Amino acid sequence: MTITAVGPEVAWSVLGGGILALARTIVWLIGLTLAIRGSRTADRPAVLRAYLSRRRCGECRRTGRPHRC
Repeated sequence: MTITAVGPEVAWSVLGGGILALARTIVWLIGLTLAIRGSRTADRPAVLRAYLSRRRCGECRRTGRPHRC
């Protein structure tokens, strides 16, 4: 499928959506890596669970870092 077959507006829209999805994934992976690296070794499984489940307790919201909720 070429750009002329669907129109440039549609092609740029699809391309832009893909780039934004990729950027969001990269930012999420960086945040996950920093959360794991910044935690104590014993807390890493708990930090990973909290980050993946997206639970946000008061301390998580205050400090901006997930921890053992």
